[in-house]
Order: sequence, then C-alpha cells, then structure tokens
Amino acid sequence: MVPDLAEYSDCTLTSVSAVGDVLKRLRCPAGTPLLQLSELTRDTVGKIINRSEAWLLPDSFTFQLRRRRES
Repeated sequence: MVPDLAEYSDCTLTSVSAVGDVLKRLRCPAGTPLLQLSELTRDTVGKIINRSEAWLLPDSFTFQLRRRRES
C-alpha cells in the first residue's frame, strides 16, 4: 500500500474561453466560456507532489467549498 503523502492542495479557478486543443477535446464552439481549474498538491513539508489542470464546462460543474478557521 502506498502512503498518502498529500497534505493540502492549492487550487485556482479561472474563467476562460475555449480555444485550441481544449476546444477540440471538449467539442464546443470557439469562445465557449469554461472554468479552468489549476491545482498544486503538496506534502507535509510543502514539496509539490502533483500538478493538475482541468477545463470544465460551467453547465456541468458544481463548486463546493468548506472553510475552517485556523485555531
């Protein structure tokens, strides 16, 4: 079993327009509004262990957020 090294992820959600390869992969018209999700996952010492990018059609995406105060 591989240990779970992820401590946290920093995510950025940006409104963009569909162009180029993303447009072809999503099979949508040029200029279609998309949400671009960029994520860096870090381990317990802050080292990046994963980077991911996703382009999402807003009509098929729900954003849910849990916020906590630091103690």
